[in-house]
Amino acid sequence: MKPLRRPGFSLMEVLLATSILLACLVVLSQMATVGRQHAEDAESLTIAQLLCQAKLNEVLIGAQPLADRSATAIPEMPGWTYEVQVQSLGQYDVAAVRVTVAPEQTDGPGRSRGKRASLLRWMHAPDFESQSRSAPFSDAAESPEAAIGSEASSWVEDGWDQ
Repeated sequence: MKPLRRPGFSLMEVLLATSILLACLVVLSQMATVGRQHAEDAESLTIAQLLCQAKLNEVLIGAQPLADRSATAIPEMPGWTYEVQVQSLGQYDVAAVRVTVAPEQTDGPGRSRGKRASLLRWMHAPDFESQSRSAPFSDAAESPEAAIGSEASSWVEDGWDQ
């Protein structure tokens, strides 16, 4: 007698399909996690860049003094701080103003949550010449006087300069 053949899937086919489905779900969940982390990083960097530009604009229009300022909390954005460094370039009454914005929170020793942005602008500052600092910026060019133009900007994050 011939065994009866029922229509449907065998146990092996069901197990194989289930294992393929589970493998795909694991890969997709990892991709979703990475995508979420990149979205959070992009949002944090955008916030840092916008805050940095806003604080630099405050210095340029005179709402903030043209002077060094250590890390100060930003009242409009809790959890963020900004720092201003001003250095006279010694020629033509030009000063380099660097504004750095960073998050306050830390995840551990030396690790901060969120991204950090820094903006450097050269501006005419005749009154600042007498207040010249002797120490240059730690990561500024060796001879900023040799640079061409009256303004330089750079967003510093993970080695990306503009």
